[in-house]
Amino acid sequence: MALLSGAKTFSDTCISLESVFIFFYNKRILLFQIILNPYFSVL
Repeated sequence: MALLSGAKTFSDTCISLESVFIFFYNKRILLFQIILNPYFSVL
């Protein structure tokens, strides 16, 4: 049973890490657009 609860905790940790990663990945794209926006306006 201890192994099962450990696996559950591990999967919960992976899920939360994944959601944090996705959050920052989306924000990175947003920042990228904000930074590059003046250059695209010039083009």
